[in-house]
Amino acid sequence: MLKIYDDLFTPDFIVNTAMEAHNLPWTYTNVANRTQYPPDSILTKGSHRFFGTIAYDYKNRVDDTPKIFKEVLDYLLSNIIEEKVKLHIISTNLQVYGQDGTTHVDDYIGNGKDRTILYYPHCEWKEEWGGALEILNDDGEVIESILPLPGRVVYMDSSVGHRANAPSVKNTGRMSITYRLATQ
Repeated sequence: MLKIYDDLFTPDFIVNTAMEAHNLPWTYTNVANRTQYPPDSILTKGSHRFFGTIAYDYKNRVDDTPKIFKEVLDYLLSNIIEEKVKLHIISTNLQVYGQDGTTHVDDYIGNGKDRTILYYPHCEWKEEWGGALEILNDDGEVIESILPLPGRVVYMDSSVGHRANAPSVKNTGRMSITYRLATQ
């Protein structure tokens, strides 16, 4: 299951979301292609790091979520998403030139009950900047490529393999706000 939504939010709302995201306590500890256990350790080795932050984590009782992030989710759950879901994590990712993501799944609970919402709070994005979210089949082949256009929302089954490519231009950040959910 994969759904893409555009033009849900006004440009000023997207700008305000981006500004709130920029004010978060970003760290350079997200690890792509983890190779050691435990995966949530900042010392876990992987192929490369990128920027991120956890704004909300139900399991670990973290809630530093900006109000506007909650507004995005509330709007989506009230008007767009038809499944009944429970929020588990809100995180942000920021990639710059050279920080391509690796193929992964976002399973949190498992058993096909996990869902991921990706929201791109960019004020501007040009096709030539790259940074596409790639959806892969079971053979690892790209079956869909989705640009992180301003305000775009992607709703998907978390067990779908995907990866986020970095921007192909320098001095441009590719930001996503990720909502990890479980269906009820």
